[in-house]
Amino acid sequence: MEAVAVTDHGNIFGAVEFFTKCPGQGIKPVLGCEMYVASGHRKDRTIAAGWSPNAHHLILLAMNQEGYKNPLRLVTSPI
Repeated sequence: MEAVAVTDHGNIFGAVEFFTKCPGQGIKPVLGCEMYVASGHRKDRTIAAGWSPNAHHLILLAMNQEGYKNPLRLVTSPI
């Protein structure tokens, strides 16, 4: 494969090591993060009617350095 993505779940801890090791193997690294999207408060863990989930997974992939900074801001935000 010429490109591979890594998407940590709720963080971006593996990005630096992944990004530095891929070029030496001839692989283009694509960085990303799997996040939750919820309609209510992030700490609301109640189950909606009919057992449908309150939060849904969203995978964000960075196209460039600015694209990497956006999910980085989201996962380090105190709110």
